Amino acid sequence: MHEDLGEFSRQQLETFTTAYNLDFQTLPMIARTEIRIASGISSLTLPPLEVRRAVAKVSCNISVLPEDMELLSAQLLSVPRMSHPFDVAARPSAADDDYTDTDVLPLGGRQASVEYYLLPNAQGENAAITDQRQKDAANAPAHASFLRLRAQRGDRVLTYAVYLGENNTTNFDVLANRHYRLNISILGDHDLDTRMSAYTVRVWDDFDDYNHGGYCLLDGTRYLHVDVECYDGTAPVCGHLEVLSGDTRSFTFNYGDTGPSHDFDIYDMTGDNEYEMEYYVAGYNDANALLAYRVTLTDAYGFTRSYDFEHRMANAVYVETTGAGMISAAAAQHVEPHAGNREDRTLVLFASSSVQLTATAAEGMTFAGWYADSRHEELLSSDPEYLYMAQAPLRYLYALFRPGEKALDMEGTANCYIAPELGQSYSFDATVMGNGRPTLNIEPRPLAGASARLIWESGTRAHAVIASVELVDGRIRLRAGTQYGNALVGLYDSRGECLWSWHIWVADYMPDAGSQTYASGARFMDRNLGASEAECSDSSACGLYYQWGRKDPFPYPAAFATRTAPAAFTYYDGYTHTSIHPEEHEAAAVMTTAWAAGHPTTFIHAADYDIDQNEEDILDWLHAPHHNLWGNRTLGMPMSREINKSIYDPCPPGWRVPDAWDFRGISYARQQLPRYVEIVCNGTRTARYPACGTFDGETFSGVGEYAQLFTNAPYFWVLAQQTSFFDGVSCTALRLTTVPLSVDEKRFKANPVRCVKE
Repeated sequence: MHEDLGEFSRQQLETFTTAYNLDFQTLPMIARTEIRIASGISSLTLPPLEVRRAVAKVSCNISVLPEDMELLSAQLLSVPRMSHPFDVAARPSAADDDYTDTDVLPLGGRQASVEYYLLPNAQGENAAITDQRQKDAANAPAHASFLRLRAQRGDRVLTYAVYLGENNTTNFDVLANRHYRLNISILGDHDLDTRMSAYTVRVWDDFDDYNHGGYCLLDGTRYLHVDVECYDGTAPVCGHLEVLSGDTRSFTFNYGDTGPSHDFDIYDMTGDNEYEMEYYVAGYNDANALLAYRVTLTDAYGFTRSYDFEHRMANAVYVETTGAGMISAAAAQHVEPHAGNREDRTLVLFASSSVQLTATAAEGMTFAGWYADSRHEELLSSDPEYLYMAQAPLRYLYALFRPGEKALDMEGTANCYIAPELGQSYSFDATVMGNGRPTLNIEPRPLAGASARLIWESGTRAHAVIASVELVDGRIRLRAGTQYGNALVGLYDSRGECLWSWHIWVADYMPDAGSQTYASGARFMDRNLGASEAECSDSSACGLYYQWGRKDPFPYPAAFATRTAPAAFTYYDGYTHTSIHPEEHEAAAVMTTAWAAGHPTTFIHAADYDIDQNEEDILDWLHAPHHNLWGNRTLGMPMSREINKSIYDPCPPGWRVPDAWDFRGISYARQQLPRYVEIVCNGTRTARYPACGTFDGETFSGVGEYAQLFTNAPYFWVLAQQTSFFDGVSCTALRLTTVPLSVDEKRFKANPVRCVKE
């Protein structure tokens, strides 16, 4: 033992225990011999004492034959903790605690030499073994000493067990003072060799599934995958993840655990183990963009392997374009047009707090704006250059390109224009009143406005029908919104007074394509002016309502009901559809065409004076009746059939308010109340008219009971007799029920209009 242990009795010597020394830098040595000493001898020279090692030595030369295999480690297991060197009859202990294992010795490459010392461990024979391949755990004694070798072949981790003994088959004795030399050759990873066990483990994450130009974007949860294939219980049972670089406060693992260090269990030994990860930083920069972490797995034998991952993150914005144009970015880390094989998507990655984006329209297109939503409702900027600020790892941005501005007045000016394309930019001449042509008793004058703005639009969502309006060089420029409907756009002087206004009918509608020729030869639109459709599925099919002779419309009813309120519209700059009773004001001042043009949302009632007042009632919205506002040249009897579209006509270019004579030859076909009445307009051809009733300024009457609309005739024309009556304050409206009738309607009432081709 290399030290004086003092006096021992025979019994003490025979029970003396040598404990296991992990390093065996000095080897315990023993000798046991008998010496006869004759009686009476006073002195004796003892023979030399020859000591022998009380341990065994194991030397291993290990080589790996397959070129794609590498040694990982070696370890000697089931090493006795103690022995009784002087008790020749002592048997190895059967207690597990009396055995230990050496530390795992890391190896590498395809060749290695290892050396061990261990106390004797005589575990005996198993005569049933006939082949060295049977010298395995199933046939070995419980505490037989063996060498465990670990190797790797691709993703496969291999474990080889080499049992010690006096031979390669039946014997498991490790004896003192013996040198065991093992030349071990690993020929492969054949699963049928029971001295070998194996598992396959593959560790990866999916950050790089979203790698573009060397930078990763985070558009949601990422996952760490530990894919295991093991059928013998040797696979990793637990793991540890350590963040090496990055903002550890922003890293979460396994459903929300934060911090730099995370332990986890391997729950599936024959499949994919998946662990949620996120690295969510409001804005990546030089200090936090590099995410690096190490995953260490520990298998059933305590063997550990580490896997290092490193990803460079970047802020990302997907720019989705509508229309022809391209997106570029200054000082971005990566710009990828057609991202994800989508023609309309550009990916921009940047590692700073912001990035300068530029939208360039294709030839014939214009840039309409940057939007926060795909429906192009939340406008961020109309400037082609936009400084995008990173507020999250990934955001979407929407760039809108439109075909170049289209002129609505190419076929002439009017008080109504049809804008058929959503999102399209349009313009028209804002210096002309209506069609700009003088007619009987009407003389237009040039308009000189200072600004233009939206007065109202149908529906309750702001700027859904008209997205923007401006006055540029005498032309009103507007852009249609995201939904069809009606709107009124006004021209204003420097004092904010309304000079003129125009009805914009945003509708996927080409009047010429759907026109119907009646028996009279007149070509009618197939729907009322401002109507959403011709099928009369809801009350918006009634179209807009007009006081006779006025150019500005009023809302349609909220529902097909006998008495109902106007539909909900959105108003701007303090406007609302209201009504005025002239007798409560200076009637001569408010009952004029000029006042009406300046107050396009105000319904002007007839002046109804009390009996004790000196003034006479005025059964018109005008103080002085004007019989030619909608172009009919009648001044008195007899009636005139000559029509010239006037500057107050509410129809779009090329169309006008119909004359009563245009309806001759029609007859009743059927009715589907409360929605519509159908007439025979020419031979067997039919036309459908919504049961729209009449508007009195506050409520609608007759809605759902009959269809009624105005003509331009400033007299009462009897359809059946084709005779007329002229009183100066009435006009002709066409009422459609089971018998088409012309009715004597007061001019201050409001009815729809169905335009005819000029």
